Amino acid sequence: MKNLAMKVARSTVFAIAALALMTTFVIAQENFSGNLSLRNTVIKTNSEILALPKAPNSVDAFSPTFVFCFPGTPCTLEFTMTSELSDVSPGVDSLRYYASVDGAIVDVLPTSNLGINSTAKAGQMESGTGTWMRRNLAPGWHLVRVGAAVNDTNGDGWVSGFIGDRSLVIRAYSSQ
Repeated sequence: MKNLAMKVARSTVFAIAALALMTTFVIAQENFSGNLSLRNTVIKTNSEILALPKAPNSVDAFSPTFVFCFPGTPCTLEFTMTSELSDVSPGVDSLRYYASVDGAIVDVLPTSNLGINSTAKAGQMESGTGTWMRRNLAPGWHLVRVGAAVNDTNGDGWVSGFIGDRSLVIRAYSSQ
């Protein structure tokens, strides 16, 4: 009995090792800001209801926002937009938030184009939030833009969606 248990244990260990050799491990890309010190905050709200265009076109959710990074060390921006969503075709199309810094989407993390889940049928409201980070910015003024659109997920050429009351918070940090 003891020998049988040992054989089963050995064969299990070998099977697991063989599986590990044949398995491709995927590691998600995680972005780390490092230790930061808050230096500046900008907060905006807007209550205008905006009809959203079909992606890749987008509508600005806010007027252009300038944020100052103080001299001394590279700057990291954190920006978050939360908005009411309505009339997005549930299960058919998806809402997208877009972000850029200084007119570029390069190095906006996790991605400049975030998919926001919405099941808001006609006349219903939900909210969706997107948060981004942009690291290693030079001291000085930087332009942050956020927008929204509806992605024609099913490819039928027709989209519908609106954003309503929304807020934008931008925080500028310096490295410690």
